[in-house]
Parts: sequence; structure tokens; C-alpha cells
Amino acid sequence: MCPDRYIAQLRQRYMGRQVAVDASRPELARMAGRLGVVKAINCNGRALVQFDGPDRSRYDIAPEFLRLVEPNVQTTETSA
Repeated sequence: MCPDRYIAQLRQRYMGRQVAVDASRPELARMAGRLGVVKAINCNGRALVQFDGPDRSRYDIAPEFLRLVEPNVQTTETSA
């Protein structure tokens, strides 16, 4: 697959989406249980992820160690 096409597919799949990391990886264990948002996909095919919490840094993580998370949608019912 052409590298440009691969990067475009990664951007389409991950950009702006919530993710969680594979906590079994030692280098990602400190981010276990935290949700992040993919802010960009680098030309090297890695995702820049900004996690929730006081540490607003962006981390360069390979997509194979990310899991897409559906946004927590809360529905409110109104009574008539």
C-alpha cells in the first residue's frame, strides 16, 4: 500500500476520535484508564494523542496500541 494512502486511512479512522491505550504495554501503563483524543497523525504513521486530566501533553503512539472508544452519550428524557 502506498504510504500516502495508508496515512490518509489512519487520519480518516482516528482523527478527532476518543481512544484508550493498550495498558499491557509497559511504556503505556501510565496512561491506563485514561481517555485521549487523537489530535493528528504524523507522516510516520503514529498518532498524537492528548489525554484528559491535568497533563495536557500530546503523546506519539503507534495506532496498533490504540483502541477506539465510543463517546459517552447521555440521553435525557423529558416528561410531558
